[in-house]
Amino acid sequence: MKILCRYLSPQKGDVLIDRVSVKRMNRVDIAQKIGMVAQETHFLFPFTGQEVVLMGRTPYLGHRLFESEKDLEIARRRCSGRKPSLCGEAH
Repeated sequence: MKILCRYLSPQKGDVLIDRVSVKRMNRVDIAQKIGMVAQETHFLFPFTGQEVVLMGRTPYLGHRLFESEKDLEIARRRCSGRKPSLCGEAH
């Protein structure tokens, strides 16, 4: 993951995402292709699952400070059918 996010460089070889070297991609392009939430993530605030999903929309916001209605709809679709505790209620 550290190589994918360009925190580290591979000692040899190349890392490709959709056949493009991560060396040629900017951070926004990489963030739009991959996202990760560690299994043991401890948030300082009681975010809902939907709020965590919306955090993954950050690379798509551009210069906007807040999510659009489209972003909210995408998050709702990602959370539909999930347990309320995962995508609705606070932890």
